[in-house]
Amino acid sequence: MWQAAAKIGLLGLRIPTEYGGAGLDDYRFRFIVLEELARAGAASVNAGISLVDDLVGPYLVDLGTDEQKRRWLPGLCAGTTTAAIAMTEPGAGSDLRGIRTRAVRDGDEWVLNGSKTFITNGGHADLVVVVARTGERQLSLFVVEDGMPGFSRGEPLETMGRRAEAVTELFFDHVRVPAANLLGTEGKGMRHLMERLPTERMRSSAGPFWPEPVTAPHSGSDTAHRVPSTTRDTTARPRPS
Repeated sequence: MWQAAAKIGLLGLRIPTEYGGAGLDDYRFRFIVLEELARAGAASVNAGISLVDDLVGPYLVDLGTDEQKRRWLPGLCAGTTTAAIAMTEPGAGSDLRGIRTRAVRDGDEWVLNGSKTFITNGGHADLVVVVARTGERQLSLFVVEDGMPGFSRGEPLETMGRRAEAVTELFFDHVRVPAANLLGTEGKGMRHLMERLPTERMRSSAGPFWPEPVTAPHSGSDTAHRVPSTTRDTTARPRPS
């Protein structure tokens, strides 16, 4: 599905052209895609594309080294690499200051321990941007790659709709992450998150459904009104990261 989305230009709108994206900085282009997918009721597809353009992509573009960008961005734009971002934890929810997942430096590697929950794309992501504590009051970001020893996933969580998103728990048991997979500046993870979370929240304003015109009586005449559709799944569920 993601390769098909890439072929018609839906993936990587905001990623620079040298890595296979469209290089469009104007967020209005993204919002048009969000609205049209919402109109079609393709909520899970919308979420998957958002992980590239609104969540993981901005972190890699803004914070990644040249080598990291060359390694990861072309696959995202081509739809051959899937990604996720892991913030939410079982004991902390989405409270970033309550994060307990911890990374400890050991030579040229970081040893990562902890768990995350309600992670969209967690079941099949090739890359996961993980938020971990690297000091008493410091957070840092790490890119964990599929196949790293000690990295495992739980069974897909039961959700009340949008089941194609592969929402799962993630587990990190002494995962050795190369120092080259540190994303951004050590200890500046909270700042990195706060600078980019507004875009993630803004994309949510496109809505889980698209209002459809229906005919309803008004002042003795039939007048078209925009009302929410009752045919699409708009059931609330815990907000994943």
